[in-house]
Amino acid sequence: MCAVAITELNPPAITLPLLPGSDISKIWSFDLSSPDSNDQKHVLKTKSLGPGKRKKCVRFADSVGLPLVQSKEFKAEDELNLTPTRILTHAAKPKTVPMLQLCFVQSNIGSSPLSHRKLLETHLQLSTVTPRDNTLSGTLLIHNICFEKTVYVRYSTDRWRSSHDVSSSYLNPVNRQVDLFQFTLVFSEFIVGRELEFCLCFRTVDGEEFWDNNYGRNYKVMVVEGVSQCR
Repeated sequence: MCAVAITELNPPAITLPLLPGSDISKIWSFDLSSPDSNDQKHVLKTKSLGPGKRKKCVRFADSVGLPLVQSKEFKAEDELNLTPTRILTHAAKPKTVPMLQLCFVQSNIGSSPLSHRKLLETHLQLSTVTPRDNTLSGTLLIHNICFEKTVYVRYSTDRWRSSHDVSSSYLNPVNRQVDLFQFTLVFSEFIVGRELEFCLCFRTVDGEEFWDNNYGRNYKVMVVEGVSQCR
């Protein structure tokens, strides 16, 4: 019969990682060789590192009882809260600004054979109109029946109770029969709802006048409310 000798092994002490704000001049450890180790009641021992000594360590959140992952549950109604209030405000209510709107059709003005025939009969015709902000820029064709010409635009903002004349300046020749002039009209009161009507006049050196008033309807422009665009 053989005898077996049992030797009690003393487990090593386990060193805890340092916590933020703790005194790093000391290391706390559990002595598992304590008689109460089976009951998980460990004896705390301290070991001084001495003045001026520091020990670096790496710790993980779970080693001190903290979770490794944090999660948050969102409800469907919380999704809108993820968008900044400033973006929601702009998306819900676009910024509106006053803008000019033409109340007549200007497609192919002065380019068709019929327009050319009209130009030879009336001696002037609106060519292009371009609205931008509170300014209306345009060009007109003048039949070159004389060398000296006076060309101007007559406009009204109060349904012709009063009117104003704006000179049109020479731009360049289109051909031997036609010259191109340009003009600019500015809205002094750029307010939504305001209207402007205009017509064109060509006066010869002898005082003879020719008019283009859109077949008696005049050319009309309105200030309307529009949505601003990024530039």
